[in-house]
Amino acid sequence: MRLIYTGSLTDLLEPFLLPSLAAGLTWFAHTLWSTSSSSTQVDTLLPALHSLIKPPSMSADSAAIHSAVLSIIAEPLDQALVHTQRQHKNRVDINPLLETLRPHMTSHRQKAAAALTELESWASTPTNGLGSALPNMVRGLILWCLANGNLSPPNYTHRLLLHTQTILGAQATLQILLDELTTQTTQHGPNAPDVETTFDIIVTMIIAPQPPSSHHRLTLLDALQMHHADHLSNNKTDPPRDNTKILTRLYRRIEPFAAMTSATTTNNNNNTITATNHELNMAMSSTAGQGIMLRDSHGLPATDIDDVLAHTEGQIASGDFLGGVGLGGAMDL
Repeated sequence: MRLIYTGSLTDLLEPFLLPSLAAGLTWFAHTLWSTSSSSTQVDTLLPALHSLIKPPSMSADSAAIHSAVLSIIAEPLDQALVHTQRQHKNRVDINPLLETLRPHMTSHRQKAAAALTELESWASTPTNGLGSALPNMVRGLILWCLANGNLSPPNYTHRLLLHTQTILGAQATLQILLDELTTQTTQHGPNAPDVETTFDIIVTMIIAPQPPSSHHRLTLLDALQMHHADHLSNNKTDPPRDNTKILTRLYRRIEPFAAMTSATTTNNNNNTITATNHELNMAMSSTAGQGIMLRDSHGLPATDIDDVLAHTEGQIASGDFLGGVGLGGAMDL
């Protein structure tokens, strides 16, 4: 015997079913992301969302649970609705939903995943996108530190560093930081307070803990150690480079912290090596299957592990970024 449900969607607003509303609204968010400007599905989805997000009346007990549920789902649902609003610019029934959700969004994000608006803001930074946003943030910290509390704290978020590293790679992110050190040193001299403060800030960024999901990728500390080893090797045969002193000075500041970090992560080394080898094998198999040979900066076949790992890191970062843009997944710190 088949049972037929004769209730309505608003039954989810009953007190004993309200916790299930979180899963239901999550489904709505995922479905909205899959819509396009030609989709007629929104004609059904949006009225249904109105009935669930802005019910005409609720008891006090239900209202309290309903508010808690909205606080859980508000951020991904807000991003999905913004996406839908861009696809359907003439619809006037999306703004009321956004206005209802905004008070439920936490003012201080405790996540490593950036909101869509943050990513867009960083990517649209004049001159070089993320490559300009990160040094701009460093400069804001420098000014604040040198002001001895006479300036308001800068708009700092560690997510910018994490996403720059994920999208551009650890080696490119390290080069951005080294370039900023070079700029500060050239402008103010090697021993100026600005330069000392810049070193302190960048050292802190490099040794900062990484989210668990990034443990299989190169870190800024890994990139610095590889870069320093490369400089030592090249300096045996080539004239010293302009930024060799800056690199050596940075490495010496970080070296004691690097030893501490290495000691605390010894138990995870085998897992890290296994994951790295797996990604390396996958990348090499992929390029071999496509008839592509990894090449170094001179166009010769790549035999340096740095080149291979850099390529692998780029593949992993691209996949993670493209896979995570959707709902701005939660990597809780």
